[in-house]
Amino acid sequence: AWSKVWITEKGMPEIDVRQSGDKAIFRQKDPFKWCAVWPQQVNALLIKGEVSEVVSCTFQHREEERNIQEEADYIIPNIDGRSYGYFVLDTATITFCMNHPDYFTDPIWRLSVFISLYENYMNARIHPADFIQSMLEWLPSETNSLVYSAIIGYIENICCHRRITEQDI
Repeated sequence: AWSKVWITEKGMPEIDVRQSGDKAIFRQKDPFKWCAVWPQQVNALLIKGEVSEVVSCTFQHREEERNIQEEADYIIPNIDGRSYGYFVLDTATITFCMNHPDYFTDPIWRLSVFISLYENYMNARIHPADFIQSMLEWLPSETNSLVYSAIIGYIENICCHRRITEQDI
């Protein structure tokens, strides 16, 4: 079953994490509607004001629930970059991530956030000019060369692919 979904099937899961009361609900959606489940662990960062917690889920089914300490303002799945899929961010989380780079002091967390933002852009959840503007604001303070290079690559991909000009930003 593991090799069938990971090796022989095409596509990747669409994963989102929502909350309901004292539960975080991890959902995995098969874009081809074949009911595939990619068995993997996903770690999500839940942020409530100044408090954050990482909640882990190991997918065995398309939906898994985990207890949480309190409802979060923002949820960032795959915070450690170890999971595979398209991680859907809600609008509030997108806005928070794009406007608060200083919150993510760990370079792995920052890179995971950038990757998720870029994938959400690629899935038409973020306007290209908004994404580029946010990344341009992040660049001067980025100290990690790998994260810096990734941001430059994302900006270049969007500008070349979409023919975004300075007037658009």
